[in-house]
Amino acid sequence: MSRSVVPLHAPLDLLRQRRLVRGLPADPGRCGPARPLLLQGGAIGAGLVVLVLVASAFAGLRDRQISAQLDALNALPAQSQGLERQLRLDQLRLRRQNEANASLARGLASLSSGSALLSQLAAVTPQGVQITEVAVNGQTLTLKGRAADPAPFVRVNALSLALAQAPLFQPDVKVIQLSRPAPPARAGARPASAAPQLEWTLRLSLAPLPPARQLPLLQRLGADGMAVRLQELQRLGVLP
Repeated sequence: MSRSVVPLHAPLDLLRQRRLVRGLPADPGRCGPARPLLLQGGAIGAGLVVLVLVASAFAGLRDRQISAQLDALNALPAQSQGLERQLRLDQLRLRRQNEANASLARGLASLSSGSALLSQLAAVTPQGVQITEVAVNGQTLTLKGRAADPAPFVRVNALSLALAQAPLFQPDVKVIQLSRPAPPARAGARPASAAPQLEWTLRLSLAPLPPARQLPLLQRLGADGMAVRLQELQRLGVLP
């Protein structure tokens, strides 16, 4: 068996024998210059660092965007509650305004506030009966007056029946007072024709008429101003 002789001046190579056993060349060859490898490795490392920095910056930006979106979402319930409160307040103000407008319109269209009431009273008052006072309290009317002889009670009863049948009033007409004042004391006998007239007081209520029934009644009673006002309120949609 031949042995390879290693010259004494050759550099010590501890892996020579292992390469020969594996069938590799005895001389490993000379390595290339290290500078290009260092530059290549440095470039790859710098690229990786830059990539990591870009990814980190992108992740930070995305995190800030997500945080802003979460803050916006967290603020939505408070904003929604605020909008709901504002909506309820607006609806309450609108309802009160509509109620006020409707109340004002009903007052403007009220038959007790115009000439229709006087026209109706004049139309149903029989001969020999005089109305001296008309007091209106809401929907209640108090009428006072005098009835002449003969048969003053019959005249007052006729007035009560006429008022109960009038379309402006409800049929529950009540007689509050019927009295004849005592004649003043004078010397001598008083003729029968000079006796004081019968004083009476009646109480009744206005009938709640819808605008559709009020308009022809106003026109029939000659209350043209109120009829025009009622038509204008209906045109504006304040009254049905």
